[in-house]
Amino acid sequence: MVVYVKVSEKCGGKLLSIHSRGAAKETLEIIEQNINKSKPVLHWFTGTVKQLEWAISLNCWFSINPLMFTNSKGLTLVQKIPLSRIFPETDGPFTVYRGTPYLPWDTNSVIDCLANIHKKSRQEIEYILLNNLNRIGIKGKCRDQF
Repeated sequence: MVVYVKVSEKCGGKLLSIHSRGAAKETLEIIEQNINKSKPVLHWFTGTVKQLEWAISLNCWFSINPLMFTNSKGLTLVQKIPLSRIFPETDGPFTVYRGTPYLPWDTNSVIDCLANIHKKSRQEIEYILLNNLNRIGIKGKCRDQF
């Protein structure tokens, strides 16, 4: 991962989707020591609450999928992530719901769960998530993805 991060930094900084499963501490150390320009997005983050707080302090972003809402640890983490740092995702087709694989555009359940947790309307959550995409530099007709 260090080489990946260093190349990204030499290229002026890139959007990095980072998988840290079973290595959150080591991943965050690498981010802390090596990332200045790139934008780290922690995919399906499963570290501790303390590690989550550390990741937030390092300006990490988080991709959240529907399965993160199905267990207490995932739900606790999602509740603590600022909405301004979240991207919806499905991790499809590797995740399934009732035997059917999620598809990359099946993010509605993430939006609905975030709306419920944060006591906001679906439209408010959509606006925040679209704004997040714009803030990180992804522009275009994103609304159709929701």
